[in-house]
Amino acid sequence: LYGLLGDLRRAPGDATWSATFNDAEPDRPALRTTVLGQPGTTVYAATLPSIRRARESNAEILNYRMPTLLARREGPELQSVFSAVHEPYQGAPQLTSVEALQLREGSAETLGVVCRGDGFCDYHLFGLDATSQMQAAGLPIKATARYAFVRMQQDQVARMLIVDGTALTFGDTTLSAPPAPAGRVLAVRRIEAGDHGAALIVDTPIAPRKGKPHERVIVEFG
Repeated sequence: LYGLLGDLRRAPGDATWSATFNDAEPDRPALRTTVLGQPGTTVYAATLPSIRRARESNAEILNYRMPTLLARREGPELQSVFSAVHEPYQGAPQLTSVEALQLREGSAETLGVVCRGDGFCDYHLFGLDATSQMQAAGLPIKATARYAFVRMQQDQVARMLIVDGTALTFGDTTLSAPPAPAGRVLAVRRIEAGDHGAALIVDTPIAPRKGKPHERVIVEFG
């Protein structure tokens, strides 16, 4: 893969950095990616063969190229957690700053991100699973979840969200949910395969009920 990199440039990524991908056509949406910095990080900007534009033809693959970014750390016994915020936008981006949210409770793999914009401030907490416990340093926000989100507007909680978790607190505002059922997937039913419906067959008894908006099933592969 490294041998296919072209137009190579590099820069230090110790501090938070961002890159914007613009469409070749005018007035089209753009994408700004902001990555939290880590000591000893090097950011590479380059081009790679575009497999999709070449229609997966090996004979044509070197005729189409696309921009690519690579963030890399090197050294003995490194522990790295790369965190990126992808913001698609048209006209102008909404976010004015992206920075790390320091946690005083949580494992080394958990992290927090603060995204600020005109009139709002978003807090994101990322855990490893439903039992991850995270608490911010210097802010009254804590969660037990795989992911938690709080939006502040005019110093008031405007929205709270937890994914695969049981509790989220910001000051006096609390959001709670029962633990999600978990188990092993035994089989899969698909309409395309001739089954009567689409379903995951699991070894955990789940009481029948109507589905709720935005519910998710998370499948982890060994």
